[in-house]
Amino acid sequence: MQILLSLAVMVSFYMGGNHTYIAIDTKISQGVQSSRVVEMDKIVMFITVTTYALCLLIPVLLYLYGKFRQQKVFKFMAFQVILALALNALLVGVVKYSINRPRPYTAVASVEQLASAGSPSFPSGHTACAFVVAATLCFMFKDRRLRFLVCLWAVSVAYSRLALGVHYPSDVLGSVIIGTLCAFAGQAAFTYRWNRNSLLKPFS
Repeated sequence: MQILLSLAVMVSFYMGGNHTYIAIDTKISQGVQSSRVVEMDKIVMFITVTTYALCLLIPVLLYLYGKFRQQKVFKFMAFQVILALALNALLVGVVKYSINRPRPYTAVASVEQLASAGSPSFPSGHTACAFVVAATLCFMFKDRRLRFLVCLWAVSVAYSRLALGVHYPSDVLGSVIIGTLCAFAGQAAFTYRWNRNSLLKPFS
């Protein structure tokens, strides 16, 4: 409930034209891009352009591993990721075109566009997708190193969207909330399904 409230507050501030909120958002956008290391631009771009491919590759690998090792749990994990990603895609699309926020490079003269972007700004689809996968994998696996790596990757995706000038900080923050909520929804749906059918005790 608190997560949903945070998202609602951000949307209402923007839609209501809260000048302080917009000014802070703009200032952080300018600061992040101006402080970036230019020599790292190619790496930052690589993180961005491979986001969707990795998000789709992970459930495929989980499914293939489950099939190869004949472990049904990994197949269910793959479908859980797919469900969460599908819900996320639907939610992000609805919110994007409902709010229709312009990209920062179109509204702020000092923000340079370093990556292609055609849809509205809020929320960030890349960031939401990355956090869906990261949060879902954190639910599935207890290994701290794996959790650290997937969270680091998701945060890197979020940073890349700011550094490339295609999103405001609030776009990214809203996406973190949306992505995490979709991961929770996927977790809840499959936990209920598995328990109902007594197929397995998830993540035990």
